Amino acid sequence: MNGSTAVPPGLFNENATGRITPLGNFTGFIDSIEYFFGLVPTPEPPAYLAISAADVVSFTSGCAEVAASVVYLTISVHNPGAPNHGQFRTKLKQVAFWRFDPSGAVLNYDAWIPNLSLWISNMGVDFSSPLAQAAAIVELCSMIQQRCTGDNMQYESVATCVVILGMRDFGSWDEV
Repeated sequence: MNGSTAVPPGLFNENATGRITPLGNFTGFIDSIEYFFGLVPTPEPPAYLAISAADVVSFTSGCAEVAASVVYLTISVHNPGAPNHGQFRTKLKQVAFWRFDPSGAVLNYDAWIPNLSLWISNMGVDFSSPLAQAAAIVELCSMIQQRCTGDNMQYESVATCVVILGMRDFGSWDEV
């Protein structure tokens, strides 16, 4: 919520650069933290889904400069007071290779989310539907306008964003 000021100091190098397959390339500190912190599901209606646990099942390194990891992110319902609060929904797997600067901050990364399409389908949305695609674009544009303000502003308005994104092929999570 507080952008780069909320990121723990020393976690990412100012020049951190990486790739997350199938999502895309991320260049610099801001791009990198937007992926790792900004794309996390926010518990909102109707599903109220959020990451409830991050299990690092493997982290290995033969030297201080590089490492490999496997992380499972547990997605559960986060809706305090509701009967389904805490209910498990699915897991998201991330396999990554890391390169660190001399102070231990992430400098480069190459990660893969092998089950992203399955994860999205388990979230209960059929993105092959034009109605679901339109709703996703509106939701994305609303979040962009809410979070990308000042020097980070991407579009003049939600409507402008919707028009621009609506002109692009929606694709699938494996084709980004």
